[in-house]
Amino acid sequence: MYYIKHRNRKILEAQNFYDACDKAAIMLKKPYVEHNEVEYRPEIDDGASISIGSDRYPATIIEVLANGKVRIQKDDYLRVQGTEQDGSAEYVFSRNTEEETYLCYQDGRGNWKVWGDVSKRVALGSRSRYHDPHV
Repeated sequence: MYYIKHRNRKILEAQNFYDACDKAAIMLKKPYVEHNEVEYRPEIDDGASISIGSDRYPATIIEVLANGKVRIQKDDYLRVQGTEQDGSAEYVFSRNTEEETYLCYQDGRGNWKVWGDVSKRVALGSRSRYHDPHV
């Protein structure tokens, strides 16, 4: 869930980042909303994406811990249209409770990372899949 803060108080919530920004801009009568005015709070079953280099793999938040960390689990994906070679691939994602899980934390800059593996970065709030065809 995304929350918009104005003068340090929550003024609205939205299901995705772009809706949150659009609603806030209209409400605050601004042409756009600064990135730091949007706050994301992870919730169970929200999507996540694990990045390794330029490749991305879909995942799901399965646990939100009291200390601010989250546990995510990799999802299955199926390409239903397009190709990975030209970047036009579209995917359908599904939960796989047998896949491995990762404990994630926010670093000092607000970036989500996998605990114990500096090569993996995490984006919370949406699932995506991308395979770099040039590697």
